[in-house]
Amino acid sequence: MLLWILNLDFAASPADAPPPVVVIDTPNTGGYGFFNEYDAYRRRRRKREEEERQARIESDEIQAALDREIAMLLREQEAKDAERAELERIQALADKFSGTKQPVSRRVSAALLKAYEERTRNALEQLAREIERMLEEEEMAVLQILLNDD
Repeated sequence: MLLWILNLDFAASPADAPPPVVVIDTPNTGGYGFFNEYDAYRRRRRKREEEERQARIESDEIQAALDREIAMLLREQEAKDAERAELERIQALADKFSGTKQPVSRRVSAALLKAYEERTRNALEQLAREIERMLEEEEMAVLQILLNDD
């Protein structure tokens, strides 16, 4: 505990006044000094622990955000790989069956030949669309037949 004692002499002029005297009183070490020091230590420790906890929370949030970002990029890459594999399978079908007589529509045959000759993504996607359209038309025809029989 610091005790400041100022020697103030109001009757003396400011030029004649002696400088203030500072007396430092040493704290009573009869037990209070230890508790004060321990309390200060405890506050510093709690503050440091809180700062470390906040740093861990921020680190965990950053790691979670990175994990989400990585997972999203992996999903995008897997989707691209799956699409590429699908186009390779369609190209393999085009290579195998182009130029042969197949029971498909004229549009599918033309798309099949184009995919075989051009070997482009656009030609393969066109072939896939034509096959899907043909399958949908066949499905609708079967449904019409089933509905007309009832």
